[in-house]
Amino acid sequence: LRLGHVGLHDALARWRGVQMVDPLWLADARVRRGSATSMRDGMELARERRAGRVVLGEVWQFKDTIYVRGLLYDPSGSSRLIREHAIRIAPDLRDVQARFQELADSLLVGGAVAPGSPPRTGGRLSLPAWRAFQNAYLAVQRWELDSAKTRLQRALAIDPTYGMAQLWMAQVMAWGGEQAKSWRQFAAGALASQDSLPRRDRSV
Repeated sequence: LRLGHVGLHDALARWRGVQMVDPLWLADARVRRGSATSMRDGMELARERRAGRVVLGEVWQFKDTIYVRGLLYDPSGSSRLIREHAIRIAPDLRDVQARFQELADSLLVGGAVAPGSPPRTGGRLSLPAWRAFQNAYLAVQRWELDSAKTRLQRALAIDPTYGMAQLWMAQVMAWGGEQAKSWRQFAAGALASQDSLPRRDRSV
């Protein structure tokens, strides 16, 4: 259980824009409540802390393999389950960090539809920039170019080096009939970005 708690906490901490409850506060609150561990107790603690989301999980072992299931809840109202994801960790724990990162990313990002990976700046991933890019991509699918441009501007305001957002900004501006000199800087920024662009996108 300790493995799951620490592993998931560290994986979530990779994301900028995710403010987690202090583990010491949580431990103290549980002691004050008599070390309560039920889901209902967890939701009450979340509401006490005014948390927007709650991550619960379970760890079990079958033979020599460890399984972890994470669940993301909205603690308000009826404690709605937003999404869940399960991982399997190798017996020698060689992939434990990668698997917990997969779990955290799946819970936070969920069914992402936009291409590419979340932006990484200073070793951390940016959830607000990633969500703004997702919204921009969906706007493009509806051919709402002005809306897409606004959302891309938001993503780049959060993370100016976000390669995929720069690439799509150049594309949206070009589709909108803007002059090449106005969008060429975004295309150049995308190629120079530290984000890993798919080979197909680099050739656009």
